[in-house]
Amino acid sequence: MRDGAEAITYGIPRGWAQPNSAGFRYYYWQPAYSRRARPGGVETVEQTAPHPTPLTDDIHNQVNCPSCGYNLDVQGGFVHLVVCPSCSSAVILDEAATRIAGKMAVLAQTPSPFFIGASGTIRGHGFSVLGRYRYGWEQGYWDEWFLQLEDGTTAWVSEDADDLVFERCTEADEISIPYEQIQPGDWIPIGETPFHVDEKDIAVCEGGEGQLPHAVISGERVPFVDLSAEGEIASIEFEEEGARIFRGQRLELSEITVDVSGFGAGAGGDTLAVTPADAAHTRERVVRSRDRMLSLKCYNCGFPLDVPETGAETLTCPSCDSLIDLSLRPIECPNCAGYSMVHGGESARTLVCAHCQTQLDITTDEPSAIASLVNLQRPELPVKLGDAFDFRGEEYRVVGHLRYQETDEDGVYNTDEFMLHSKEIGYRWLVMYNGHFSFAEELPSVPPVDARRLTRGQKFEYAGTRWACYEANPGLCRISWVEGELPWVAKVGDSLAYADSISPPFMLSAEWTPTEMEWYRSEYLQPAEVAQALGKPLESLPRRYGVGGNQPYLISAFRQQAPKILAMFALFNLVLGLYAWLGSGREVAKFTVQAAEYAQPYLSQSFQVSRDNSVLKAIFHAPVSNSWVYLDAAVVNAEDAAELDISAQMSYYSGVEGGESWSEGSRSSAATFRLKKAGEYSLLLQGQGGSGNSSGSPGAGQPVTVRILEGVKVPTLHFLLAFFIFAWAMMEWILRGSFEARRWAETAEDEDD
Repeated sequence: MRDGAEAITYGIPRGWAQPNSAGFRYYYWQPAYSRRARPGGVETVEQTAPHPTPLTDDIHNQVNCPSCGYNLDVQGGFVHLVVCPSCSSAVILDEAATRIAGKMAVLAQTPSPFFIGASGTIRGHGFSVLGRYRYGWEQGYWDEWFLQLEDGTTAWVSEDADDLVFERCTEADEISIPYEQIQPGDWIPIGETPFHVDEKDIAVCEGGEGQLPHAVISGERVPFVDLSAEGEIASIEFEEEGARIFRGQRLELSEITVDVSGFGAGAGGDTLAVTPADAAHTRERVVRSRDRMLSLKCYNCGFPLDVPETGAETLTCPSCDSLIDLSLRPIECPNCAGYSMVHGGESARTLVCAHCQTQLDITTDEPSAIASLVNLQRPELPVKLGDAFDFRGEEYRVVGHLRYQETDEDGVYNTDEFMLHSKEIGYRWLVMYNGHFSFAEELPSVPPVDARRLTRGQKFEYAGTRWACYEANPGLCRISWVEGELPWVAKVGDSLAYADSISPPFMLSAEWTPTEMEWYRSEYLQPAEVAQALGKPLESLPRRYGVGGNQPYLISAFRQQAPKILAMFALFNLVLGLYAWLGSGREVAKFTVQAAEYAQPYLSQSFQVSRDNSVLKAIFHAPVSNSWVYLDAAVVNAEDAAELDISAQMSYYSGVEGGESWSEGSRSSAATFRLKKAGEYSLLLQGQGGSGNSSGSPGAGQPVTVRILEGVKVPTLHFLLAFFIFAWAMMEWILRGSFEARRWAETAEDEDD
């Protein structure tokens, strides 16, 4: 330094320190520079020792981009990465210096309620959007929006098409299981809560914007797992040292209010246009502006269609009468330049071009070809792309079709799954197997069971219902046909494993690959309901083979309740029959006849019958022991005329054989009879008795006591009625059992194989 030089010192922010123990609090290093004025107007610049200046959380801090000098307004001490809006440099703020870690890819605006700088409320809490990451993986991409809340804390909103999750990074939770050991279908604890592993994969950062708390740059690979529990969602991002755990809940669009639209805030570009949201939705629809299509082909039959130059929103195919909605998102095929329509908007991930049968990845602005299906034969099925499916008050359209194929030594088995789309509720499935149809949707929560280890017949509880595993296929079934649009990337040749559990008419299905597991709930549909929903004659549907896995045993309401009611009625008649058999009626006579008396014809004392058509019972008892007595009796009226004949036999034998006692026979006998007229009657008795195997002789034997009962209830009718009622109920149970046996027969054969 020369004498007389004037020193002017100024500072330039250059870097950031590590977060302290209280959280993300950074320091920027401000190196001191000295400008020295030299004689002749020549200046020299020298750097002096830097000194730290704290950056607080509650003020905006000005940092210049090291690449272009753009003034970056950092929102707080929790920010660790800033994407320069001027040059897209990823500016890392760390303890050494403000440095550039590379360029961030420019992210296109999406039809999202969020954008950088947006503010509003989520579930009544104020927020402002600071930054966004976009991650891509095999199935497409999703956005992670970084928010600062009104209370000074931060949160994230994960947006995968229309699926929104509000979550926070939980520093208190830890995960002790390494990424390599986690598999889809596992249950792992986070804190006190067990979570089901829904998906495991590696995402690639496709870009970012704004201000972010984690230093992840374009092209960086991030291993992750997605998890779910009852009413809660979680995700884990793994790093070389540790992991970041996020926990939260699903978010509905109705719970979000944005103060200004992305278009109004300047988030839109020249290729974007914004249409106002209707009264029923809070989200604005951002669409690509493009020239109106001049021609396209019917996505059902491929017939070339001329698009009217007027503003018509629909077009009817003159070949197959399919309705083409021109207001839908159009996709231009890079292979043939033909246009196809997408019903699911940004939720759709793949589309098969109706013109050239090329399967396209439509997750980016420029669709790319995945595979060509031109050499595959299209299955002939009663359900076609474009068919309307009006089901239980909701209007769907058939927009996609998958065929899964399984092969064993007995043959080839195909399951067809048709993607349905409703503008109100999104995607659903119509599943067809062996002519049986089911309506399926994804489960909001995961059953508390490991689907990979289910065995046939194994039972478990879920949602207040008992389920039985119907079929568990740890092997793989293969996709043999893809058509139309799908909300994920599915290709011919892809394979998956599955397990189906039933509680007719419902089925729970778990489907998994090495990276993902999903659960679906389906409900069995009767052919008439399917035909009505499709607007087609019942005869157009395929014939049903066998019993469907979740097919209910359909009978009338009376037959459903009849077995229980009939069983109770049969039991009631059985009790009445036993009561009648054991001694109902009024005693009108009782007398004892000695053996010498019934050796000759013996006329008993008279007894009075009080009613016409009375049912009477004569009960005979003799104290026989290793002996027997046989009597013939005639019922005679007051005029000594015989009305009817009855008989009685009493025999009882007992002894000891082989050290064990035995007995057989009975000392009593009874006879029931009916008398047409009331009046005075007597019994004319004659019989004989004997012991052992003797032929017997008159006068031998034991005295016999006779009781006459009037008003006896005949048990035979009750017993017969109980028998036929039980037979009817048993027939219902047999039919139901046969139905269930046929249901399980196919899976039993598969298990034997």
